[in-house]
Order: sequence, then structure tokens, then C-alpha cells
Amino acid sequence: MRDQIEKAYFFSKKEFLLLLGIAGIQEIYSFRMPESQEVTSEELIYSLYQLIKKGLIQMEEGVLKLPQELASLMETFREEGQVLSAIPGRANSQLIFYFASHGISVVEACPDKGGLRVGLVSAGDVWERLTGEETMDRPLLETEEEGLSLEQYSEGITTERESMEKLPLPSLTEPLLSCMDQKPVTAAWELFDLKERNVLERILFLKGTIHSWILKQEGQERLVMPDSKEVREKLRQQLISGRITE
Repeated sequence: MRDQIEKAYFFSKKEFLLLLGIAGIQEIYSFRMPESQEVTSEELIYSLYQLIKKGLIQMEEGVLKLPQELASLMETFREEGQVLSAIPGRANSQLIFYFASHGISVVEACPDKGGLRVGLVSAGDVWERLTGEETMDRPLLETEEEGLSLEQYSEGITTERESMEKLPLPSLTEPLLSCMDQKPVTAAWELFDLKERNVLERILFLKGTIHSWILKQEGQERLVMPDSKEVREKLRQQLISGRITE
């Protein structure tokens, strides 16, 4: 995956938790963060020391403050807008995009380093961060109609679509990562409304026999459609405007 983050920082989860606290942010939609009772005073002091050493925290008249650039980044987590959580492919880490009025930030899990990569991205670069392994070497159709036409001539494709519609999937209250337990799922996206505190929509990319599929979950409803350049372009346009659904 290409590195499209314009300005990025790497934090341990405890450092990130501390920065959010200094910014006055009590809660964000994110990966599981350590609870306050799980962080010892020694760990807190060490995290504080590391952030000061990196120049990411400043002391002004006895008050801890963030540099303007970092403070602006933290502000993107305060707004009650929409968040896009994504697992671009089985070999990729989970990404969470926060769409704020003054910018888009992304938090990326880095399990190998035991922390989080946090930064700002442009609207156009969001798509670049999302596209990955979801087609799994299956040809990408030009249009959705092309996929529907193929189904008319192949009972096997119809059977495959029906099996995709019945695919046992976790509820929308379960973590997005749990969707990857199903073998056909090659990538997963989830749109979350911060104000209403609920999942608006999930989009799963599925590996098919002849072509790939896209499964949309919205509440109890499911819609399975052939994956295609046409559908991808619609998704890209919707993402540029900061949301999946129209």
C-alpha cells in the first residue's frame, strides 16, 4: 500500500491516550485504548517524558499544551461527524478515517510496533489508502450490468450470489475485524455516525469464482452486487464527499 499520509506521527496507545487527555478529548471512536485504571503512574510519567522529549508536548506557565500542528490534528477527533473504519486487505492493518470540517485524519494500527500511526490525509488520498487486495486476482468488471448479464448465462454464478447473501456474518455491533473470519471476505469497510453512535453501513469485498462481489449491510438488510469499476467509482465519489451512503 502506498504511503499517502501527508504528516504522520507514531504513538504508543498510552501516549495517544495522554495526548487526547491534554487536548480535552474524553472519548473517540478508535481501536481499544487502555483504560485509565490500566495505566500506572510510572507508565504515565514515562509516556509524558517521551512526548516532551520528542517536542510533542510543551509546558507553558505550568500548563501542558500541544504544538499548533498537533493540536489541529487532535481537533479532528472532537467533531461528531462520520468515521470510516477499513481493513483494505488481509495483509493490511486496520485504518480509521475521521472526516472533520477542517481536515481528514487517519489512525492506523501497527501491531508489529505495538502502537498507532496518526496523521492527516487529503480527500483524494483516502481512496489510495483503501484500495488493496480486495479483488484477489479476480478480474474487475466494467459495470454492474456486465455482472448481471453473466449471471443470466451461468447458474453457478447465481448460486454463488445466493450463498454470499446467506454468508454468516457478525452483527453490526461486533468489531469490523471479526468480518475477516469469513473466508470469502477479502476487505471490509464500516461507516459509523459519531453523533448517533451507530453503524450506518458495512461494505464487504468478497472473493468469487469468476469475479469479486460487494456485500452491503445496512441494519438487517443485505445487498450483494457484482464488483465493478462502475461501483468502485461511485464509492470513490462518495468517499471524497466524506461519506459512503448517498
